Amino acid sequence: MAAIMDTTSGEKVELLWQAAHHLPDFRLPELEALACMFGADIEVREQISNSPFLIVAFPSEEIATRMAQRSVLCKRLVALTGRTKQGGSLEELVINAEVETKRRLGMSSRKGYRTFKIKCDSFGRDKSSKAQQLEMISTIGVHFDVNWKVKLKQPDIYYSFIEDYGLDRATNRHIHETPRYFFGERLSKGARRNGEHLPWAFQLSKRPYIGTTSMDPIVSFLMANLACVSNISYVWDPFIGTGSIAVSCAYFGGRVVGTDIDPRVIRGKKGKSVITNFQYYGLTGQLDCLLAHDVAQPIFTRQEGIFDAIVCDPPYGIRAGAKKIGRKRKLRGDPENFSGSYYSAKEQYPVATLLADLMTTAARLLRLGGRLVFFVPANDCFENDHIVMHPCLKLLSTCHQRYRENFRRVLFTCEKVCQFNPSIHANFQPNMKYSYDE
Repeated sequence: MAAIMDTTSGEKVELLWQAAHHLPDFRLPELEALACMFGADIEVREQISNSPFLIVAFPSEEIATRMAQRSVLCKRLVALTGRTKQGGSLEELVINAEVETKRRLGMSSRKGYRTFKIKCDSFGRDKSSKAQQLEMISTIGVHFDVNWKVKLKQPDIYYSFIEDYGLDRATNRHIHETPRYFFGERLSKGARRNGEHLPWAFQLSKRPYIGTTSMDPIVSFLMANLACVSNISYVWDPFIGTGSIAVSCAYFGGRVVGTDIDPRVIRGKKGKSVITNFQYYGLTGQLDCLLAHDVAQPIFTRQEGIFDAIVCDPPYGIRAGAKKIGRKRKLRGDPENFSGSYYSAKEQYPVATLLADLMTTAARLLRLGGRLVFFVPANDCFENDHIVMHPCLKLLSTCHQRYRENFRRVLFTCEKVCQFNPSIHANFQPNMKYSYDE
């Protein structure tokens, strides 16, 4: 168990935030969203593009630990006692770490801690050999006096010794021949490595009801974090599909309303449906309702400011192209007199029009400070300003996820910053430069 140090003096504490190497565009937006969620004033003081290590100043170690435990991309949070610049030596690290390591060990001793473990990790290239690791641990271990005992399983405190060589994503090779070193006490692991093992416990391969466009659990949990979903959030997914995003929001405590234009998706098949997924994870109580609903013809017309977050992945492309209710030809007969099930005819729904309708609906239905999080397909010609924001919404971040050479998707996170005025904002028709309709 990590020893959380008291920082009641009001000064910020610098900690090492190690993020996962993949999805680099999501690192800072997730960190900033978590800071907003926990009411923390943070400052990123050091960030290198080819490295997942960030030096971040937090109000306290306790708040930083809570943020790390909620984070999807955080691998570990470390209270640094020593570090070197690129190309620094191990001897330099030992000297730099002496004072702070002994201070933290003294405070840990007063809490009754007596056992420790030091683990070596490397980024950018393979770990050093076991013999070299033992040599490095022995060198840095001079700061632990005879009162401290090594315990490899469940020690009282856990120290991390990290070598960072950097990594070139294009070639997948390390950048530097000599590393920079980090040494310090690990305060926490991220949600992916804590007891919940997020998001691995939510793998699509184990889920009872999935489809061809079911969202990857890592990304769906990231979307829930960017939307600041908590146990007091009321969340709407207007394109719920098989419920991947809704399940992630429900896991974090949000009460979910799910809608989809296709009632067959809501109903499910072979005895399995969206509700089956919620039952599988024990989250049935978090699902408020499921409705067949067309975003182009919103049904929540009498309410305003009822949702804390709207989180969705609008349909696009060939397999799941966007549709809205409509028909080219006039319907013969009255649908009420039809025998059996009747499904409304649908027509193409251009993505730019869908996004304009989605933002207008979000501007009406979100509370002040509420968040809209949605994906947009893009190619290499795409620029963030191709998507025109609704006047009630402020763009907070864009995160790019590349699929192949000429295709990616961009996650937009927006916040409602002013009240919706029907006479001004109801007919939002932006002149978007964006066009993506396959």
